[in-house]
Amino acid sequence: LMDEARAQAAAFAVGPTFGYAQTKKAIHAAQTNTMDRQLDLEAELMFACGKSPDYAEGVGAFLDNRNPAFTGKAPS
Repeated sequence: LMDEARAQAAAFAVGPTFGYAQTKKAIHAAQTNTMDRQLDLEAELMFACGKSPDYAEGVGAFLDNRNPAFTGKAPS
């Protein structure tokens, strides 16, 4: 079980960590937000993710048929 947990942690570590952070924000906010506020927040977070270097890298990697090299950097 520990080997599987380490493998999963390693996979998350090289993933789009900025996107993961935005997902975590949305999940935590959902506990207290109204539906309207949650939908607004999720739209804001998706917009931010779409402007991130990781988004561009993910799309480029897909089009080039290669593995992405995510940085986790926020949009500037």
